[in-house]
Amino acid sequence: MMANEPFRQGHLDGLCGLYAIVNALDLLRDGGFSHSEDEARRVMRALVEAVPERFPRAIWDGTKVRHIRRMLAAADRFASKRYKFRIEWSEPFLRRDFDAPADYLTALRDELAGGHLAIIGLAPPWDHWTLVQNVRDDGLDCVDSIELKHLPLASLHLRKRAKDKPPEYAEFVLDIHQTFVLKRAEVAKRRAVIPAKAET
Repeated sequence: MMANEPFRQGHLDGLCGLYAIVNALDLLRDGGFSHSEDEARRVMRALVEAVPERFPRAIWDGTKVRHIRRMLAAADRFASKRYKFRIEWSEPFLRRDFDAPADYLTALRDELAGGHLAIIGLAPPWDHWTLVQNVRDDGLDCVDSIELKHLPLASLHLRKRAKDKPPEYAEFVLDIHQTFVLKRAEVAKRRAVIPAKAET
């Protein structure tokens, strides 16, 4: 693996959701990639154990929204116990629609202010979870397990309903309701309680 590169999934597996969370945890931990494969395997195991009923099917059929939620909860527990910080996550656009991709990017940029990350679902033909690190006027900068580095605004289309048919120009169809925003939150340190002196 090259420096400053995320962990990559295999050509035949559908484990993009797991890799997105592994890479997100790596970035939230220290702002870069530690490249510790042993540590990444520990994270991967915690995620897999959070959705045992999905395996082995996840290998060829990927993970759904409900699995991402449970794996993010597992990642939060893992980070809290091992790294002493929390992963706070939300779905800010679960019940929100946008008229155009540019409107979505503006809202997402606000959500990611402060170094936050987003895991976003790409609709067919990709059927893929990607990790977004930065939003620019011309598109999305990704840290991706299949090496998608930039999703240009001109190639984006928003899917609001499952039956929506994208225009021919749309190379990347974003399922805007499948947007997870992740941020690091420090675990509050407990103050030591000093016992009161006994009266004499």
